[in-house]
Amino acid sequence: MSIKNGTFLIYRNFFVVWCGHLLMDLMLGVWPVFKTLARLDLTKAGLIAGCGMFVGEGLQLIFGVLSDRGHHKRLIACGLLLMAGVAFFAYAQSYLFLFLLILLAYLGSSAFHPAAVGLIGQWFESSSGVFVSLFFAGGTLGAAMSQSIFSATYTAFEGKTWILMLPVVVIGVALMAIKTPGRGDGAAASLRDQLRGLRPHLRNLGSFFTLQVLLQTLLLSMIFLLPDILRGRGFPDWFALGGAHLFFVSGTALFSVPAGHFADRYGARHVLFAAIAFSGLFLYLFLMLSSIALPMCAVLLFFLGGAMGVGNPVIVASGSRCVGPELRGLAGGILMGGATCVASLGMMATSGIAALFSDEPPAQALQVMGILYLVAMLVVICSRSIQENVRMIKAAL
Repeated sequence: MSIKNGTFLIYRNFFVVWCGHLLMDLMLGVWPVFKTLARLDLTKAGLIAGCGMFVGEGLQLIFGVLSDRGHHKRLIACGLLLMAGVAFFAYAQSYLFLFLLILLAYLGSSAFHPAAVGLIGQWFESSSGVFVSLFFAGGTLGAAMSQSIFSATYTAFEGKTWILMLPVVVIGVALMAIKTPGRGDGAAASLRDQLRGLRPHLRNLGSFFTLQVLLQTLLLSMIFLLPDILRGRGFPDWFALGGAHLFFVSGTALFSVPAGHFADRYGARHVLFAAIAFSGLFLYLFLMLSSIALPMCAVLLFFLGGAMGVGNPVIVASGSRCVGPELRGLAGGILMGGATCVASLGMMATSGIAALFSDEPPAQALQVMGILYLVAMLVVICSRSIQENVRMIKAAL
């Protein structure tokens, strides 16, 4: 095969994986709006999502090791195909069946993401940052459209959402056919050996992990409760059941790249402190201004999404600098999958707190959980690891 044909093959395969990521995050973002459309009990819906996320994301480290051993294609294709179960939420007759579908979805996500990122890193070794960013942009686009597409399909087809399975199956089959150059030889270190090598860095990673858990708890809780808050305040369904989520995620997508640039240039501490401060400000403005007009609400959600969403990539990138190159994949898995796993418990707690209130329960629950921003600020101020990150950046300049 000529170099030109080989390059075309890699770009074609990347596009298929990109489409898979778009569909993956599109389907993964459906649950918050489905539970509102189906009028599920808020506490039970939070428990289902939290338990599924806890188990699924908790296995991401194991899937990462399997990916390092060369099983990228199987993990990517099977991960996306498991996500097809989301299309059958509307047909579930019990909370148990819904939990099984959610569990399969998060298992699929946990298998897909580390394998896809690892494969892209093999394809584009000299420009992996650009292509990984493009890969995540596809996921962000899918997440932004998820609630609008599902609610429109649910309404237009009177709950017959199985049609959403079709593109997932098509891309899943296409993923099985892609070529995977650079297949591993199966000699990758075991998870136990990698964790042993990570032990000297645990103190440094601990601050970033704690901060990630705090911020992800608030982000997941906000996304989960947003449709209920807006519907309770009388906003039209097109906005409450998808449009608002689009504005929120668009803010995250737009502000993530500049935040990463400033973190690379000036250190994570300054960016994270600003993100936490603005997140707290915009969150309480949103929660307290219950009669705000729709255009102003959309603008506020855009900036709130930008402030709340930028912490994740900054923490993952900065935390990975604390370890050697051979452990950065594992460190990233801990800061993404591991932190999300723990944060899912916080999301369950938020839905449980909502049951204690009678007046705007979701908004009241988020007001209570907002105290976590104060804890996050203390972590940023007091953490030696985050301060050292700033010194590392300055030394490199």
